[in-house]
Amino acid sequence: MKKCMKCGNLNEEDSRFCVKCGAALGDTVSVESTSNEAIPNETTSTEAALSDAALTKGVWKVAAIVLVILAVSVGAGGGIYYFWQNSTKVAEKEICQEPQYMQLYDYTDSEGVYGNLYSQKIGGDKQLVAKNIDFSTLNVSDEAQCMVYVDQNNHLYVAQYGQQPVEISQNVKPDNVTFWQKQRTVQYQEQSGKSYLYNLDSKDQNVVGDNVSGQFGEAEEWYYYIDEQDTLYRVNKDKEKEEIQKDVEYFEVIDPNLYLCSSSSGTVSVITNKKGKIESELIPVDGISIYDALYDAEKEMLLFATDDGHIYAKLPNQNLVLLQDEAASCRYSPKNNALYYQSKDNKLYRMTLPKINKKAKKQEEYFKKMIADCKKQE
Repeated sequence: MKKCMKCGNLNEEDSRFCVKCGAALGDTVSVESTSNEAIPNETTSTEAALSDAALTKGVWKVAAIVLVILAVSVGAGGGIYYFWQNSTKVAEKEICQEPQYMQLYDYTDSEGVYGNLYSQKIGGDKQLVAKNIDFSTLNVSDEAQCMVYVDQNNHLYVAQYGQQPVEISQNVKPDNVTFWQKQRTVQYQEQSGKSYLYNLDSKDQNVVGDNVSGQFGEAEEWYYYIDEQDTLYRVNKDKEKEEIQKDVEYFEVIDPNLYLCSSSSGTVSVITNKKGKIESELIPVDGISIYDALYDAEKEMLLFATDDGHIYAKLPNQNLVLLQDEAASCRYSPKNNALYYQSKDNKLYRMTLPKINKKAKKQEEYFKKMIADCKKQE
């Protein structure tokens, strides 16, 4: 085995370049690889692999190829699993299934952004999948059994496992493409500003709107977006569309039926959606960042932090309850039912929160008393 003098990685004896960092292997130390030797914690992320290659100086001169081993079950369209592999003699605990296919990325620019994508069955010939793709847009999904990417000409493609790529659009913004894996749906925006939802199964292209800004909900079936009139909507793959709130500048989906919205004036509202009935509740506190809000779904409790160091708790249909007023930062652990916060003098504290019961949810004064008791025991 050849040991890279730059990063310490082990490579095959006939390797000319390190498969981890791309450095030339002219000056190396040969070592024997055994199953008892500690194996570096390699990343299995395609994105991380691309980032490493992009940062390696001089890789483009030799058209460095990053090998990402993909194991698939026998038959077309089998599931794909990623492995970094420095040699065929890696420990058994690193690979639990014999790889059948490799995917190779051949970079064609100095920044490691564009290149060609290949697929090769072990022992077979290398097959070109796509030319000049933008690797920053590449989404590979086992769950959806496909790849989504944008090429150098801003054409958007989807490639089902075992099938030829299909062009979706010819004029997209590469930085505005999102793959909704669970629902097998791609959201993209064209250069004109018009946004679409494309379903891989039905091949339907649903126009969302012009110059919209949105996100997919993680745990359910909706795409959320703000239109040009600053109105927040959600739409699903069946084209069902619901208006949620007007005058929205920013929003955050906390739970499938719970959203935080910040208006153009900076006010924050808690929006609940109960069986299609939308309810909005204004938060009478300034300086709240909706992206830093914490939520415990089991307790139905929201935690807010403000710019001036205040931390509040809130139950449904109740006012805010002050937990701390001099916190520089905070974290919440649902498992431990505890709030961890750092004071402004850099001391770390833990506050055990009360167990929320039905009485606390129904009686605001009772909840306040529970919080007061917790402060005394802090």
